[in-house]
Amino acid sequence: LNPPISVMSALSTMEGTHSDFVAFVGEAISTVLSSAPDDELGQRGSLLRALNISHELLVTCTKMSQIARVSDLVKSLVEGGVTDGSGEIRERAVRCLGLFCILDELVADVYLPLLITVANTDSEELRCTALSACFDLAMAYRAPEWAALPDSLASEGSSSIFPKLFGHLASPMPLVRAVAAEGFAKLLVSARLRGSAGVEREALTALTLVFFSPHTDDGTSLRQCLAVFFPTFVRRSPSSMHLLESVFLHCLRHVMHAPKTCSISRVSVSQLGQYLISVIASADVEGAKPIQSSATQERIAVSLCNEILCDPDAPATKHLIKVLQSCNLSEAGPSVLCTLHSLSSRAANQMSDGVTASLMVKFCQQIRQLSDAGGSEGQARESSSDFESEREAYLTLCTQGVWVAMFPAVEGGEEATTAARKKVGGAGVGGKKGGTAGRSKAPSRGGGARGAKGKRGGDEGAEEEEEEGGPAQMLSPHSPINVRRSARTRKATVAKVQQDVDKLLAEQEKREKEDWLRRGEEGLEDEEDDEEDDDDE
Repeated sequence: LNPPISVMSALSTMEGTHSDFVAFVGEAISTVLSSAPDDELGQRGSLLRALNISHELLVTCTKMSQIARVSDLVKSLVEGGVTDGSGEIRERAVRCLGLFCILDELVADVYLPLLITVANTDSEELRCTALSACFDLAMAYRAPEWAALPDSLASEGSSSIFPKLFGHLASPMPLVRAVAAEGFAKLLVSARLRGSAGVEREALTALTLVFFSPHTDDGTSLRQCLAVFFPTFVRRSPSSMHLLESVFLHCLRHVMHAPKTCSISRVSVSQLGQYLISVIASADVEGAKPIQSSATQERIAVSLCNEILCDPDAPATKHLIKVLQSCNLSEAGPSVLCTLHSLSSRAANQMSDGVTASLMVKFCQQIRQLSDAGGSEGQARESSSDFESEREAYLTLCTQGVWVAMFPAVEGGEEATTAARKKVGGAGVGGKKGGTAGRSKAPSRGGGARGAKGKRGGDEGAEEEEEEGGPAQMLSPHSPINVRRSARTRKATVAKVQQDVDKLLAEQEKREKEDWLRRGEEGLEDEEDDEEDDDDE
């Protein structure tokens, strides 16, 4: 009379249809209840056996119409078991009630207040069972309208089920906390809380604080569940990344402004922030969905700078700077780096503590290095682009009959020059040892040859001219080549002025750095002197 699931499945297979199987189980339940002994112990044993059979029957069903013939029997059996004095019978009845509610949304709406009451007032085991049933219903029915409570159970003017469930995350019972954390983690990963005003953000904030709370140090199952939840949640979609970004500062402020009597005040702000940054960075691992975390870290860095600037001398400023330094800003654009440098410099100038100011100055230096590195890469790309454009213009002029040795040191330049000369009918060229173009007086930049100084190159050019039979081309003073030379001259002048300006800025920054470091050392020396005075006293 207490068959396991395998036996129930075998009985279901042996019967012709599922309705026949349900009728057979209903007769078995009636037989067990009618043959119960007269004593109280025997009646409780028969009730427990009947609940076990009902539980296995409900496990095999997916909708209420499948058990329509025995639904009234199961309902009366479950309602009697929930109010029984035996804890074992109540626990089995609550399990059956949870499975019974999953079969129909209207039934869930009727029995939800009963499950909430059991989760709030009964023993730890029964609370866990009822709480699991509530989260199962929230997973089964996505629409938030069903989860409405009567006025007697509503909290703070809200008729939703979720404010009642949030309280179990702070329960003194470890098993209840673990079940509540697992339930909310499932709801967040499956996006069942989306659409409920503020519930999703509140749930993620609560899970973050529970994960770092000193009360959950011994909660192995809870810590393991949340350690898997956070990376999985962030990699699920970009909206999850944005949600974690929106609660980042809220979690840090909750810890920073917690009362001293609260256990959450003992949480390290820097560890909390650095862990969330690492979770955000884990979204870029190979094999995961293409979610860019660099932009999220840049926005978080700007928010941290603004938070520090609001109160530069706050006790938690050092921790916020450590979190700020853990952000990956290597892919940040010039505008973001400029904003961060401006905000951090203003915060450093307003700090009265030398140690904190020195930490902020180091961050400013990191931002400046990233800016300089980005500028160097941009200049390299620009110069490479200019070089390629000049080379294309040179080859174009060669094909048009105008030759100038602009690229004597470039690999392949000599071969390209020779090919161009042959194509236009021959033009004197000075090689690496110098030379002018044949008998002509066309200027040549190749190898530094001018006129008769490149005698060897001139002779070679003359011989080639006689063989090819083509005259050398003269370069006009107003040719694009001369114009390009002037442009390069102006560019070199501008670059020299820019170098001078950068040198002055570097010297000024060096002086500021030495000043701030000196102030930081003086602050450390003052603290050491104070400690020595305290020791002497």
